[in-house]
Amino acid sequence: MLYVFLVDTGAMLTFEMELAMESVETLMTSITSTFMIPMEKQVLIMQGGETLDPSHRICNYSSAGTEQNPIFLFSKTTIESPMPPSPSLNLGSETSLKEEVERSLQLPPTYETLVSRAKLAMRFQDMGSELLQSCVTLINEQHLQRQGWLAVVANLENIASTFETRGSILEQTYTEFLEIIPQYKSLLDR
Repeated sequence: MLYVFLVDTGAMLTFEMELAMESVETLMTSITSTFMIPMEKQVLIMQGGETLDPSHRICNYSSAGTEQNPIFLFSKTTIESPMPPSPSLNLGSETSLKEEVERSLQLPPTYETLVSRAKLAMRFQDMGSELLQSCVTLINEQHLQRQGWLAVVANLENIASTFETRGSILEQTYTEFLEIIPQYKSLLDR
């Protein structure tokens, strides 16, 4: 499977592994058709901050797209929206169990009551296991969201560093140009 983590909502998206041999643009098209995120609103980043080039093949990015190192997807639509994204989360219904416990407390002390309460206890255990699994999933998603945002920060730092380097080169070239202007003027005056 090819893993893409939607950082905005904390959802792991999976695609067939054959897609890893295709271009990043093909992946973006698949994301558009499956998850309705327009291509122009998608930002795909690897851990470390490198953005994926739509013209390159996905397999050219070493170890990107694995479950431990997914491709991070940011939706500009979600970022530009005035409403924050909300994860879909189902923690079960405690009210029905509460009502069953209250009814169970009213039962007479018989073998059937014992069996009924044992089944109720098993349902509590199942619900607890589901809640535990939900918590583990949330922790994993929070970890991946943190990695995604760290990738964005790394990307911004790379952009700022590149801009700073280009700015200093421009400044040096401009300073050299200003120093040589008198020589050009003297040549023109002759």
